[in-house]
Amino acid sequence: MTDSTWDGGSALSACAEGFHMASLFEILDVSNLRYAREIGDSVETDDAGTGPPSNAFGWVRTGENSGSAGAAGQGNCNLWTGNSPERDGSSRR
Repeated sequence: MTDSTWDGGSALSACAEGFHMASLFEILDVSNLRYAREIGDSVETDDAGTGPPSNAFGWVRTGENSGSAGAAGQGNCNLWTGNSPERDGSSRR
């Protein structure tokens, strides 16, 4: 997760060099992933450990066709080109 806020129309360009916006299918099994706290959001909580923040929102690729559905896992801000509040994407919390 980035350490700054991005709208849906800018989400694809938000990641640091060498990283990309994850898809739902990449993060369904996180056992092989390592979170890069040195460049990502590193909000400290009492039991943070070495993983990503647990109380934050972030964008995730859906694998769906272009759309702005409000249902989790479907919306993708019209393929990450829109930033209108009336259009939805899928965020992770």
